[in-house]
Amino acid sequence: MEINVLEMPLDLGASRHGSDMGPSAIRLAGLKEKITELGHKITKFSCPMEQHPQEYEDVENPKAKYLSLITKACNQLAEKVEVAALNKEFPIILGGDHSIVLGSLAGMSAACKKLGKKIGVLYVDAHGDFNTCDTSLTGNIHGMCLAGSCGYGIPELTNLYFDGAKIDPKNICYVGLRDIDPDEKKLMKEAGVTAFTMSHIDKTGFTSD
Repeated sequence: MEINVLEMPLDLGASRHGSDMGPSAIRLAGLKEKITELGHKITKFSCPMEQHPQEYEDVENPKAKYLSLITKACNQLAEKVEVAALNKEFPIILGGDHSIVLGSLAGMSAACKKLGKKIGVLYVDAHGDFNTCDTSLTGNIHGMCLAGSCGYGIPELTNLYFDGAKIDPKNICYVGLRDIDPDEKKLMKEAGVTAFTMSHIDKTGFTSD
């Protein structure tokens, strides 16, 4: 399989610093060697975004912090992901905080539309990332990425890369949820996502029901 590695050292979507070092840490830990051992080959590598350290940037909108910088980076990522998928390459995106989901899903969704394929998401995370500006307690966009991808929230997120939802929330399955905001939980239920919480997994494991 031909692999296209896309490094996204973006940490503007979260209050806590450090996720911008993720791509280099994964690379230095031997990503290329591990992929080669599995019989695949990295044919392309790039970093679609310019880095913008939080310390030098303005928050802009306290309800959607660093909005313009995040949407710019995610639009750049989306284009790279779409091209990779259409070229039959497997894109591996290294983040970065979870706001990059907006670009990852937008690009893959655009490619799937052109290829006549459906898209689904298996989301392994303790958090739902299904807030909007109205429900978020922090204004951090990394907690809004899946809601925005499903068409919930402000137009800058719901219409990123192309207008409208990128995925049907009924095609999203969460694994490992344990920390969800009250209004976020309500929206997730309304949207119809499937979720396996940590307590559920601890008690019953996974079933086909």
